Amino acid sequence: MEDESSLQGVLDNLDLVLQWFAIRICEGNMQVLVKILDCVGGLADALKARGHSVTDYEAGCLLPCLVEKCGHNIDRIRQSYRELLTKLADVYSPKPLVLSLLQGTSSKTHRTMVVCVEVLEALYASHDSEFHSSKIIKEVASLIQERDVTLKNKALALLSAVYQNCLLYTSD
Repeated sequence: MEDESSLQGVLDNLDLVLQWFAIRICEGNMQVLVKILDCVGGLADALKARGHSVTDYEAGCLLPCLVEKCGHNIDRIRQSYRELLTKLADVYSPKPLVLSLLQGTSSKTHRTMVVCVEVLEALYASHDSEFHSSKIIKEVASLIQERDVTLKNKALALLSAVYQNCLLYTSD
């Protein structure tokens, strides 16, 4: 966002802009998807630079769509989703973001489940206090019984990091 007045206009109507982004993401046009993901990433950077945080309502306009679609067939697009979901923790409370990602771990698509666990792992590195809930740990632990080896390994890596961090806190 180069112009301050246009950024203010976007902030004033952020819920509508995010709803429009969600609609465009679900259309299936690859060129539009790439541009929208870039635009949402730029918007997240602008919001962070301005110190603006996204409300629950505004996040609810876009976050479910991002979580649902993050298991895209193309690896480059999946990586964009992964980076974008990680960036959202800077402008939105990590706890509801973690809960939304946990919903993504029960998706029918294994790629979506893997991306959600990868984002959870990245969020744990920066917001570990949000993960000390038995519900979160139980949901991630249930992924260990999945047949997909990649998903199993990602879930084990996240649980291992949580466990090691708990050991650090208890040994101090």
